[in-house]
Amino acid sequence: IFGLHWGLVPLMLNNVATLGFDTISPITSAAVWAQSAATLGILLHTRDPRLKTLAAPAFVSSVFGITEPAIYGVNLPLRRPFVIGCICGALGGMVVGWFHGMAHNIGALGIFAFPAFLSPAGLDRASWGTLTGCIVAFGCAFVSSWLFGIPHPDRKESNHET
Repeated sequence: IFGLHWGLVPLMLNNVATLGFDTISPITSAAVWAQSAATLGILLHTRDPRLKTLAAPAFVSSVFGITEPAIYGVNLPLRRPFVIGCICGALGGMVVGWFHGMAHNIGALGIFAFPAFLSPAGLDRASWGTLTGCIVAFGCAFVSSWLFGIPHPDRKESNHET
Protein backbone atom coordinates (compact mmCIF):
# COMPACT_ATOMS: atom_id res chain seq x y z
CA ILE A 1 0.00 0.00 0.00
CA PHE A 2 3.02 2.30 0.21
CA GLY A 3 4.27 1.73 -3.33
CA LEU A 4 7.24 -0.32 -2.21
CA HIS A 5 6.42 -2.94 -4.83
CA TRP A 6 8.01 -0.64 -7.43
CA GLY A 7 11.36 -1.61 -5.96
CA LEU A 8 10.80 -5.10 -7.40
CA VAL A 9 10.54 -3.88 -11.01
CA PRO A 10 14.34 -3.47 -11.48
CA LEU A 11 14.81 -6.98 -10.09
CA MET A 12 12.23 -8.35 -12.54
CA LEU A 13 13.87 -6.56 -15.45
CA ASN A 14 17.29 -7.81 -14.40
CA ASN A 15 16.01 -11.37 -14.11
CA VAL A 16 14.58 -11.31 -17.62
CA ALA A 17 17.74 -9.67 -19.01
CA THR A 18 20.19 -12.06 -17.37
CA LEU A 19 18.24 -15.29 -16.94
CA GLY A 20 15.65 -15.00 -19.70
CA PHE A 21 12.77 -15.36 -17.21
CA ASP A 22 11.46 -13.88 -13.98
CA THR A 23 9.84 -15.60 -11.00
CA ILE A 24 8.65 -12.50 -9.11
CA SER A 25 6.10 -11.24 -11.63
CA PRO A 26 3.89 -14.37 -11.59
CA ILE A 27 3.68 -14.25 -7.81
CA THR A 28 2.64 -10.60 -7.84
CA SER A 29 0.02 -11.44 -10.44
CA ALA A 30 -1.66 -13.79 -7.97
CA ALA A 31 -1.84 -10.93 -5.47
CA VAL A 32 -3.47 -8.67 -8.07
CA TRP A 33 -6.12 -11.27 -8.82
CA ALA A 34 -6.81 -11.79 -5.12
CA GLN A 35 -7.47 -8.09 -4.52
CA SER A 36 -9.65 -8.04 -7.63
CA ALA A 37 -11.69 -10.99 -6.41
CA ALA A 38 -12.10 -9.50 -2.94
CA THR A 39 -13.60 -6.43 -4.60
CA LEU A 40 -15.92 -8.60 -6.69
CA GLY A 41 -17.08 -10.43 -3.57
CA ILE A 42 -17.98 -7.14 -1.93
CA LEU A 43 -19.64 -5.86 -5.11
CA LEU A 44 -21.91 -8.89 -5.37
CA HIS A 45 -22.64 -9.19 -1.65
CA THR A 46 -23.27 -5.64 -0.47
CA ARG A 47 -26.65 -3.98 -0.56
CA ASP A 48 -25.23 -0.49 -0.11
CA PRO A 49 -25.77 1.33 -3.43
CA ARG A 50 -22.90 3.75 -2.75
CA LEU A 51 -20.47 0.89 -2.16
CA LYS A 52 -21.76 -0.94 -5.25
CA THR A 53 -21.21 2.21 -7.32
CA LEU A 54 -17.64 2.38 -6.05
CA ALA A 55 -16.87 -1.35 -6.28
CA ALA A 56 -18.06 -1.95 -9.85
CA PRO A 57 -15.53 0.27 -11.68
CA ALA A 58 -12.87 -0.65 -9.13
CA PHE A 59 -13.34 -4.32 -10.02
CA VAL A 60 -13.23 -3.62 -13.76
CA SER A 61 -10.01 -1.63 -13.47
CA SER A 62 -8.43 -4.31 -11.28
CA VAL A 63 -9.09 -6.96 -13.95
CA PHE A 64 -6.89 -4.87 -16.21
CA GLY A 65 -4.17 -4.64 -13.55
CA ILE A 66 -4.96 -1.29 -11.91
CA THR A 67 -5.79 -2.25 -8.35
CA GLU A 68 -5.53 1.14 -6.64
CA PRO A 69 -9.29 1.89 -6.86
CA ALA A 70 -10.08 -1.57 -5.53
CA ILE A 71 -7.56 -1.39 -2.72
CA TYR A 72 -7.99 2.21 -1.59
CA GLY A 73 -11.67 2.63 -2.46
CA VAL A 74 -13.16 -0.68 -1.33
CA ASN A 75 -10.88 -3.24 0.30
CA LEU A 76 -8.75 -1.13 2.62
CA PRO A 77 -11.62 0.99 4.03
CA LEU A 78 -13.53 -2.22 4.83
CA ARG A 79 -10.32 -3.80 6.23
CA ARG A 80 -11.46 -7.43 6.02
CA PRO A 81 -11.44 -7.70 2.21
CA PHE A 82 -7.93 -6.26 2.13
CA VAL A 83 -6.64 -8.80 4.64
CA ILE A 84 -8.50 -11.57 2.79
CA GLY A 85 -6.93 -10.41 -0.48
CA CYS A 86 -3.46 -10.45 1.08
CA ILE A 87 -3.88 -13.93 2.55
CA CYS A 88 -5.38 -15.40 -0.62
CA GLY A 89 -2.77 -13.64 -2.76
CA ALA A 90 -0.09 -15.30 -0.65
CA LEU A 91 -1.82 -18.66 -1.06
CA GLY A 92 -1.98 -18.19 -4.84
CA GLY A 93 1.64 -17.05 -4.85
CA MET A 94 2.56 -20.23 -3.00
CA VAL A 95 0.89 -22.29 -5.73
CA VAL A 96 2.73 -20.29 -8.41
CA GLY A 97 6.02 -20.87 -6.60
CA TRP A 98 5.31 -24.57 -6.15
CA PHE A 99 4.92 -24.95 -9.93
CA HIS A 100 7.95 -22.73 -10.62
CA GLY A 101 5.87 -20.10 -12.41
CA MET A 102 7.88 -17.73 -14.52
CA ALA A 103 7.44 -14.76 -16.81
CA HIS A 104 9.42 -14.76 -20.03
CA ASN A 105 9.03 -11.02 -20.51
CA ILE A 106 7.81 -8.08 -18.48
CA GLY A 107 4.44 -6.56 -19.19
CA ALA A 108 1.37 -5.25 -17.48
CA LEU A 109 -0.68 -6.87 -14.76
CA GLY A 110 -4.17 -8.32 -14.78
CA ILE A 111 -5.33 -10.10 -17.93
CA PHE A 112 -2.54 -8.47 -19.90
CA ALA A 113 0.06 -10.33 -17.86
CA PHE A 114 -0.87 -13.83 -19.01
CA PRO A 115 0.96 -13.73 -22.36
CA ALA A 116 4.19 -13.07 -20.44
CA PHE A 117 3.73 -16.35 -18.58
CA LEU A 118 3.62 -18.46 -21.73
CA SER A 119 6.83 -20.28 -22.48
CA PRO A 120 8.32 -19.70 -25.93
CA ALA A 121 7.90 -23.45 -26.40
CA GLY A 122 4.17 -23.27 -25.59
CA LEU A 123 2.16 -24.20 -22.54
CA ASP A 124 4.29 -25.95 -19.97
CA ARG A 125 4.12 -26.82 -16.28
CA ALA A 126 5.19 -23.31 -15.23
CA SER A 127 2.54 -21.66 -17.40
CA TRP A 128 -0.20 -23.88 -16.05
CA GLY A 129 1.11 -23.40 -12.52
CA THR A 130 0.92 -19.63 -12.84
CA LEU A 131 -2.60 -19.81 -14.22
CA THR A 132 -3.60 -22.23 -11.46
CA GLY A 133 -2.11 -19.99 -8.76
CA CYS A 134 -4.01 -16.97 -10.07
CA ILE A 135 -7.24 -18.98 -10.17
CA VAL A 136 -6.65 -20.22 -6.61
CA ALA A 137 -6.01 -16.65 -5.42
CA PHE A 138 -9.10 -15.35 -7.22
CA GLY A 139 -11.41 -18.15 -6.05
CA CYS A 140 -10.23 -18.10 -2.45
CA ALA A 141 -10.48 -14.31 -2.18
CA PHE A 142 -13.88 -14.17 -3.86
CA VAL A 143 -15.48 -16.80 -1.64
CA SER A 144 -13.84 -15.49 1.54
CA SER A 145 -14.74 -11.89 0.77
CA TRP A 146 -18.30 -12.90 -0.06
CA LEU A 147 -18.66 -14.76 3.23
CA PHE A 148 -16.58 -12.63 5.61
CA GLY A 149 -15.73 -9.36 3.85
CA ILE A 150 -18.50 -7.13 5.09
CA PRO A 151 -18.54 -6.50 8.83
CA HIS A 152 -21.63 -7.38 10.81
CA PRO A 153 -24.15 -4.49 10.69
CA ASP A 154 -24.29 -4.22 14.49
CA ARG A 155 -20.59 -3.36 14.71
CA LYS A 156 -19.05 -0.25 13.18
CA GLU A 157 -15.71 -1.50 11.81
CA SER A 158 -15.28 0.59 8.69
CA ASN A 159 -16.01 3.82 6.89
CA HIS A 160 -18.70 2.20 4.70
CA GLU A 161 -22.21 1.40 5.79
CA THR A 162 -23.51 -2.05 4.83
